[in-house]
Amino acid sequence: MVKIGEPLIASTNGMTAGSAVQFSANSSAGSWTSASGDSATYIFKSAGVYQISATFLSAPNGPAYDSSHSSVTVSDSLYNDSGYAHCDVVLSLPIASGDQINLTPIIFSDSAGLVFLANTRNMYNSFPSLAIGGDFSGVAGVYECDFNAIIEYPCNGPSYPAPATTDIFLNSLKNGTYPLVFKLNGTTYQGSIVISDAECTFNWNYNSGVTISPLQIQKY
Repeated sequence: MVKIGEPLIASTNGMTAGSAVQFSANSSAGSWTSASGDSATYIFKSAGVYQISATFLSAPNGPAYDSSHSSVTVSDSLYNDSGYAHCDVVLSLPIASGDQINLTPIIFSDSAGLVFLANTRNMYNSFPSLAIGGDFSGVAGVYECDFNAIIEYPCNGPSYPAPATTDIFLNSLKNGTYPLVFKLNGTTYQGSIVISDAECTFNWNYNSGVTISPLQIQKY
């Protein structure tokens, strides 16, 4: 079992020379997948039971000759990478030039506020997480998040490359329309957030750099 936002590494071995593998999940709306060679990283964005699949090809883009499937249960808890904070070696690295941040709103409620799951498109090593700053309170009339660095924990043993992740909590949400700002590698991305009793809607016109999907989430 894994939590929402917890990277899950799927890998395979015993492939024949010259063959290839394609990884997938049964719900593209609920997961994010990045595959490289004989492994793939999944990040599930909602609770549920998912099936992940590996299809083996006789050559890259060639016909399939076998497949393998496995189910994974995702709990409704949020992944928190602070469990690695005991590591004696902590590295702070710049976010790679050209990297992209994918934002998924996963919770909108009176108790939790608005919660985004953020993950990088690029892969990093050693249990990577995103270091962030900014003003999440909305006190100044603006909600802003700055993506500052990649944090790696190399003393926790070997790890597969994985996207860096973090949870972003916006609180003090009151009905109305407010500027929404994200900063990444010297570029400012700006739109707006519309808050009502029933839902939260994002006016966001970027399809690269910092992206948001879906653009609306219901309150519960």
